[in-house]
Amino acid sequence: MAEGLWERIMLHFRERIERGELRPGDRLPSDARLAAEWGVSRPTAHRALAELRRLGLVVRTKGSGTVVADRAEARTGRVALIVDRMDPRYNFPHTDLLRGIQDALGEETGLVVARSDDDPRREARLLDRFALDADGILAYPVATPGNNEAFHRAIDGGTPVVALDRRPEGLRTDLVATNNKDATRRAVELLLAEGHRRIAFFSFHKPTFSSVADRHAAFVEALRGAGCGDPEPWVRWFPQALENEPALLIQAVRDALIALTRPSEGVTAVFCVEDYVALATLEAAEGAGLRAPQDLRLAFFNDWPQLMFRDPWRHHRVVQDVYGIGRRATEQLQRRMDGDRSGPVTIEVPALLHPATESGPASALAAVALSPIHRTNGG
Repeated sequence: MAEGLWERIMLHFRERIERGELRPGDRLPSDARLAAEWGVSRPTAHRALAELRRLGLVVRTKGSGTVVADRAEARTGRVALIVDRMDPRYNFPHTDLLRGIQDALGEETGLVVARSDDDPRREARLLDRFALDADGILAYPVATPGNNEAFHRAIDGGTPVVALDRRPEGLRTDLVATNNKDATRRAVELLLAEGHRRIAFFSFHKPTFSSVADRHAAFVEALRGAGCGDPEPWVRWFPQALENEPALLIQAVRDALIALTRPSEGVTAVFCVEDYVALATLEAAEGAGLRAPQDLRLAFFNDWPQLMFRDPWRHHRVVQDVYGIGRRATEQLQRRMDGDRSGPVTIEVPALLHPATESGPASALAAVALSPIHRTNGG
């Protein structure tokens, strides 16, 4: 019963602080007075105030007792990372991302990781929670513009937010992401240099993902700039729901390949926005009697572990500097936490482009050991 009482006291004052009824510098009752007013023991009252201090909502000051904290000065010693999903099969969130974040944070600040499960309502709840429980927030947004209000509540309340990978339209926050346009352009130029003139673009339909939009725009610009005409007839958007239906995705990709590789269309290469689509394309090509790379050359963003693909070196791969993204995002968040109030910025981190080779390393272990990411950022 005592546990319920201290929580009720804590929530009462937390809500008053959040509503602005109690402002920075306002004094809260002492342990003894709080115990008398609520009819509880002094340890119960003390625990309620201690929890408010842990949340960074109040501070103890000599001569003033417990007062409402100035959120710009109070620190909890924690930073939150909100990811849209967690999937150990695909190493997400990437271990290099977490190392980059932690290396930038140092030993004095802890990292709390939570997932939104691609649910805007859950994301909003997490943002509201960490606006009080953390000094700053790193987030892979669900990318629903309707959720911008929840982000802005945190930011306007004094908790800085840095978005990773994508930024919903209208969101007033910093973004740290791969230089998607440059990376895509360089990958398409490799295909063009090999003589491919009709190149398809495969992606899940994610109209609110700025990263996908940038990759599509760069793909179109590269082909038009090379005099290949309008590439839109070779663009295929697959329903995002097929992310959870691999058999249906492979069938949809197979149907697209059969149509696009007919002599009348003549597509000889495909640029895939992400690993999942690339793997589906390789399986679909095999089912359609197309050999990769002999009959169909692939270029794609490759964030999964190399061992997920049979012969990854036989394809052009764009590998994001995930460690660099984590570190740069955290450094920017720290600047905001230290009081930087300048306008939102976009920080683009260059990706590594791995051209296809005829043969790979002698062993799977060598493939990991020779990975540029492994060598550059190995702990």
